[in-house]
Amino acid sequence: MIKRATCKTWAKWFEKHEGVQIHGETIRRRLNEAGEIGETARNRVGRLLWNAYFTEQGVRYACADLLDPSLLVCDPGGFTEIAGIRHGTVGALARLLGISSDSIASRLASSGLATIKGKANGGQLVDLWPEPLVRKLCTDLIGKVCCDTDGFAIVSNVRYATKATLHQMWGLSPNTVNSRIAKSHIEPISGRDSQGRPCDLYPEPAVREACANLLGKPTCGLDGFVVVGGVQHGTVAAFARFFDI
Repeated sequence: MIKRATCKTWAKWFEKHEGVQIHGETIRRRLNEAGEIGETARNRVGRLLWNAYFTEQGVRYACADLLDPSLLVCDPGGFTEIAGIRHGTVGALARLLGISSDSIASRLASSGLATIKGKANGGQLVDLWPEPLVRKLCTDLIGKVCCDTDGFAIVSNVRYATKATLHQMWGLSPNTVNSRIAKSHIEPISGRDSQGRPCDLYPEPAVREACANLLGKPTCGLDGFVVVGGVQHGTVAAFARFFDI
């Protein structure tokens, strides 16, 4: 008789019998990626679960690397020690150093450093990096405000962004945003973009307030035109230039 169980049950079984922590959702994702289709059956209370029961062989095949007992398991914070040196995931190191994950990932990608495979506290396979070397790679970023890939950074619970990020997000022209910032005397703070380059960051709430009467309204481009409902609209001056009248 072939033993079958749900992903959640297999997760509990591996932890109890083999001391290996692996999350049920991780098992499910790996099975889907491997093309494994479970059997449909009823659970103990009679509820029909479609394609939910998998064989041990299928689970072991799909999760072979995660079930390796030699893999180090991170603590809840995302760190573990290897040969006396603290290693962590990119996310854990980002929180520790106060740098965006994107900035660290960018530096690591160009560094040539070899990653070490480990498991997160929930059992997912993760890449681990030595904290001392990451600190060295990101020396110029530590203590700086760094943006994520969306162009934002949080400082004292306030979201900051570059002018470019704000005018693109709201669909306003760069000149409009620049003018409103200048008129409202909104001061920037120094920071770094997601690639680690120096930039000025402005508090989004203050800039949003300065541009409040423009948000949600059609905004013309530099040529004075905007398309609304598939129809091109423009200012009188824009049409005058267009028709040379």
